[in-house]
Amino acid sequence: MIPLYNFQPEKVKDLSEIEKIFRSHDPAMAEARKKGQDIIYYLIDPEKNDAPPAVDCNSYYYSLWVLKGVNENPLLTRTVNYHRDILEGLIMDEKLDGEDIESYARSMGLSPDFDPVRELFYLPVDQFVSCNSRLSGSRYRLSYQLFREGKVILNRETLAKIMREFFVIRSIRAVHDISEESALQILQDIDYIDSLKELYRVVGSRGVLDLGSVDFKIFPPCMNEYISQMRDGVNLPHMARFTMVSFLNKVGMTRDDIIALFKTAPDFNERMTTYQVDHVTGNISGTEYSPPKCSVLQSNHLCYKGDDRLCNQEWLKHPLQYYSIKKRDMIRQGGVQTSSKR
Repeated sequence: MIPLYNFQPEKVKDLSEIEKIFRSHDPAMAEARKKGQDIIYYLIDPEKNDAPPAVDCNSYYYSLWVLKGVNENPLLTRTVNYHRDILEGLIMDEKLDGEDIESYARSMGLSPDFDPVRELFYLPVDQFVSCNSRLSGSRYRLSYQLFREGKVILNRETLAKIMREFFVIRSIRAVHDISEESALQILQDIDYIDSLKELYRVVGSRGVLDLGSVDFKIFPPCMNEYISQMRDGVNLPHMARFTMVSFLNKVGMTRDDIIALFKTAPDFNERMTTYQVDHVTGNISGTEYSPPKCSVLQSNHLCYKGDDRLCNQEWLKHPLQYYSIKKRDMIRQGGVQTSSKR
């Protein structure tokens, strides 16, 4: 089993269980509180720490309640994703066999069946689909999977990816389900919460990008969705990030503003982000990339056209086509804004 992350979302909302973590004088619970605080401080300002603090399940429950009080979605997502990555590493540990993984997945709420002969897992389609849209790459799309008796056939690596995303979904949902009244009941040390909020505001918050003269009001729905998710602290799939960078570059956003937008991401790394933006925009690669076509975004579950009238035209094939049409209409109506290229 994986005792470190025997995560049960219902326990997050169980006040009697949470009270034990917050109020008990048991040394183990005091240690869990200390670990929970340490990981939050670490994720607000990782550059001030030499190494990540140790974590366990109770410290994770504790930190989720504290973050409910802090009420900063990027910090919550950053914390959940940090634990998610640890969990994935544990699942891939060679010391665990397939039966251990099956047992742990079931304790989370998933229902895989392990085949010890083929060393494969069989997962219900609905559970696979509920998580695969968060993964980047065509190999995770349902149309690329093999099936057996109505279940998706997965190897260990793919199941680990599904389990980690399920962990994120259930964690975020559990926190959102906590009532404000319950949070105030548990979080009696308001000074501590206020100090965390101030620290995050000064050090950890990456700010909100001012899109300036770029006509963001006429962006296609997919770009608006990516930007909205990024501002909410969601870690976007690689293709969504590539699409954003190449699109924003093409419509005239400056290099520095593109990088600033990505500073809201929980896993933001300035050196890596700068390199990737410079590569996509041609500053170091010599090639200025264009965003993928709508069909590519659709096949990767990255299209959010909904009932947008223009997006649903059969002849519309590309996000830049959408933007150029909207831009042309603004010019005709005399409402065009001036864009500044780097």
